[in-house]
Amino acid sequence: MTPQIRRSFVQILRTPCLLAMFAKDPLSLGFAQGCLRQLAFLEPNLVMPELLERAYSGLEVVNETHRTTAVLRMLSTVTDPLTTESLWLGGHKHIVPLLELCIPGIDLVNINFLVSLYLHQTYDRVE
Repeated sequence: MTPQIRRSFVQILRTPCLLAMFAKDPLSLGFAQGCLRQLAFLEPNLVMPELLERAYSGLEVVNETHRTTAVLRMLSTVTDPLTTESLWLGGHKHIVPLLELCIPGIDLVNINFLVSLYLHQTYDRVE
């Protein structure tokens, strides 16, 4: 696959996947997360800035728990491009601001949700 074909491929799939990352259907959400993960590995410069833009906006709105959950799960799937400088230079500077935006989303009343989210993220890292 030439770099130009790879870039075109990522540009074609990027928008539908970014739209589907907030789907309420778990199957669609899972496919969108997997697709964005692979696209982030192929062309991180095309995918990560738009993904982070949606992540920041999704985490700033605390009263929409569905968006917050979707963003947290999405961020757990793209941790490698976000944290590895050889994959995407500059991703590490977003880690602390994203973690700060996650703090208001911690709901001690709904501890089952937090545990399930943590287990989901841990499971993703093991795969």
